[in-house]
Amino acid sequence: MTQRIIGIPMRLIGLSLEQIYISETARLAREDSARLKRLYIEQAKKLALLGAVPILILGLSAPLFFSFIFGSSWHEAGRYAQVFSIMFAIQFVVGPLSQTLNILECQSMQLVWDSGRLLTVIISIYICTVFQYSAFTVMIVYSVVMSIAYLVLLFMGYYAIQKMDCSEIKKET
Repeated sequence: MTQRIIGIPMRLIGLSLEQIYISETARLAREDSARLKRLYIEQAKKLALLGAVPILILGLSAPLFFSFIFGSSWHEAGRYAQVFSIMFAIQFVVGPLSQTLNILECQSMQLVWDSGRLLTVIISIYICTVFQYSAFTVMIVYSVVMSIAYLVLLFMGYYAIQKMDCSEIKKET
């Protein structure tokens, strides 16, 4: 429920920004790789600034907000929202930029990231299960793993832009 209440509105905003970024990225990939690199960095900074205020508010007040809006039984969901706030912020920045690898025809890199993210999440949740961590601790672990995964994707997009020829990248991996 926390994902729906917080993640969906952020994703809707991100999707509209993503459409603009995708069209510009496709053009710049053909015409001006230096400008594409600047666009990627500029967009990441703008998204970080745009998402910072709502995420800061969420991080500080989610339990109170959830309790006030949905009732006191939702206080725990507010704590989960706090835990997820950093992950949501990073996801907000990376989401609109996430199609960079596909636009640059670096699907092999995208596959590596998707597979690595899935495997890491499964392993981390399995470890939490084996050690019988509380649900709250599992949410913290999940948030950290996903935050790291999205940061990795951000840097992979930047790396692909620097290379601009993913056949070159395939040889390196």
